[in-house]
Amino acid sequence: MPPPWCERVNPLRALAWGQRAATCKAWFASSPTCHVQDLALGRDSLEDTAVLHLEQGSDYFIFCKGAYARSCFGAGLDELASCAAEQPIRQVPIALTPDGQRRFLANPNATGPTLSVPKELWRLVDAIYQRGGMRERHLFLTLGNPTEVERIRECLDTGVGFEPSWSVHSLAETLLAFLQSLAEPVIPPHLLPKVEVDAQNMTPWSRRLLELLPPLNYNTLVYMISFFRELLLHSDSNRLTAAKVADLCCTCMTAGGPDGDFEGRPPQGKQNLRLVIYHFLTAAMI
Repeated sequence: MPPPWCERVNPLRALAWGQRAATCKAWFASSPTCHVQDLALGRDSLEDTAVLHLEQGSDYFIFCKGAYARSCFGAGLDELASCAAEQPIRQVPIALTPDGQRRFLANPNATGPTLSVPKELWRLVDAIYQRGGMRERHLFLTLGNPTEVERIRECLDTGVGFEPSWSVHSLAETLLAFLQSLAEPVIPPHLLPKVEVDAQNMTPWSRRLLELLPPLNYNTLVYMISFFRELLLHSDSNRLTAAKVADLCCTCMTAGGPDGDFEGRPPQGKQNLRLVIYHFLTAAMI
């Protein structure tokens, strides 16, 4: 039985008596299996005990230890936006604040966010746009290549450029995964409309949501809605509809953090948010 942050490696491998075997593997840490932010800031570690079961024999307990490589996946919007455009998160130092908390020391001379939206988000959107992905059929609905997705994630963390041969579907899948992995969702749960929304008069509800969002969340939501609106201009080619894109937005914009499960929300709140997002996508202006 492996630790929750680890998958099985060669589960059926047989060892003769007296033999030794060592294994080393890279995993993607995710919020359901570990506290990614605590790992990134050094407040937690990847240490656990696995159980090795021998057929017709005893169980042995094996100590497992992992080294966490800092990633933009699982980080917060404020942390990512405080990094300079040329500074990948893997290279951002960590320092102790006066109150003893560990924080990213992305830009010690800045008094606020350096970027309007995380550069990782811009890189993915720009790559999709530059590679003709706006016309790609079923973009965001077709899964990408798993190997390419892994390499794209590594490029985002290290600042390395994307390979020209990588599929736009891999880029799109990584974009959704990035938004869903944020430490806190773009649209915080407490801002979801809790009473019935008038579908014939969506402007007041939409304006209220935008007014209540923190600045970085506002920038990110407007940036992504603008991208999706342009995507819908090519619906004859990509076969996307405003309803499909609204569902995508609701899922990725409300994911993140310990409570980021859109499907687990009350039905009324989910339907209200779909109406608001649909309005953003189809109205004359945001």
